[in-house]
Amino acid sequence: MFYTVASQSYIGGRARNEDRVAVAARDGAVLLLVADGIDGYEGGGIAAQALVDAMIQSFERTPVEQLADPAAFLQLAIGYSHSVIRRRAIENKLPPHEPKTTCVACLISGGAAHWAHAGDSRLYLYRDGRMAYRTEDHSGGPVSGVESNTISRCVGGHARPIATIGPKVQLEDNDMIMICSDGTWRNIESADVMKHIVPEQPQNGLDNLLRALELRNQEPSDNISAVVLCWGANYTNGRKKKEQQLDLLGDSTHASQPTHSNTPIIPADSANKKSENNVNENVEPIQDELERLASKLESSSGHQSKDKGQRSEDFDSMIEELENFVEKLDKSL
Repeated sequence: MFYTVASQSYIGGRARNEDRVAVAARDGAVLLLVADGIDGYEGGGIAAQALVDAMIQSFERTPVEQLADPAAFLQLAIGYSHSVIRRRAIENKLPPHEPKTTCVACLISGGAAHWAHAGDSRLYLYRDGRMAYRTEDHSGGPVSGVESNTISRCVGGHARPIATIGPKVQLEDNDMIMICSDGTWRNIESADVMKHIVPEQPQNGLDNLLRALELRNQEPSDNISAVVLCWGANYTNGRKKKEQQLDLLGDSTHASQPTHSNTPIIPADSANKKSENNVNENVEPIQDELERLASKLESSSGHQSKDKGQRSEDFDSMIEELENFVEKLDKSL
């Protein structure tokens, strides 16, 4: 399983950040999380943090064989998070039904993505440079498609959560998954994602994307949070797809390494590969030289009878020889 992943959360124009993001990996599986504490309810940040803590704890403690049923795991873990939120409320001297949060969670195992959500935090799946799927919000009135600040499902509160479990999707090379809070998706276009997110180094692109959305959102901007996972066996393969994507990226390609990366990108340059015989031929004289210098240093340190001036000259000579050795070693490697 090869992928790169990035996560970020910005406060935007709000007085506090009630969004939480998290990524966890183990035993060939990776869990992505975004929680958005519901505004207008006391303890939104407490609820979001409790959900992330409980989901990560469930993921880390669940036996591997039970992770083989991702849908069941996600439903049970979200239910457990509900109980943890209520307990955290009591610990913080709040009514247990007050803290509430949205949730979107994606578990990737065996090369397949499974997700669950409650509320208006979303998951997007991008394939071949286009949005292939997104979750439907639990918000608005009875008319389908109406967007509203009213959340019809959440985690926390009086009733136990009823999360929607998404379809199982077998991932393909160059697929991209983004989960995010409503502060991110309200003014986003697929072109924004394709322009900023570079699979080999997604963190800088995600940072730039969220900053751009922060400026675009109406004041005061909501909290802006997202997790992005770029899937691929090897991003140095599939040259045609990569070139097409770079055409879309334009000048937004970044040279620095991602903060979160699970896929080392190693250029396949066979011209730089050395045969085993050549390596041995280079290493053996270096080993001989190193042994000679070590012996000389040991011998020099054992002669305490030399005067100070002579020891200084010997030391300078040793430094010069060591510098020459390091230069020779650098050239050989």
